[in-house]
Amino acid sequence: STLLASSAASDVYKRQLEHSAKTLEQRSDRVVAAAYANNLGVLLVKEGDLDGAEPLLQQAADAGLAEARANLAELEKKRADDQRLERYRRIMN
Repeated sequence: STLLASSAASDVYKRQLEHSAKTLEQRSDRVVAAAYANNLGVLLVKEGDLDGAEPLLQQAADAGLAEARANLAELEKKRADDQRLERYRRIMN
């Protein structure tokens, strides 16, 4: 009877471990996807494609990537700088 209880408990434990492993794999996939979106967003910012970068950085930030939130703030600064530069150019021409 103790052996059967131990076997049943072992089966439950194995199922819990399998579930935990799947959960960790899914979280890992989300982290990798968020990092990829962040990195691609940064590349687009550097290329001057702010509109293309914003949704990628937002996706990464929504996934909890703090670095992406900081990059979104930098994107907004770059957007404001670009607007100021455009106003200056119009004045000078």
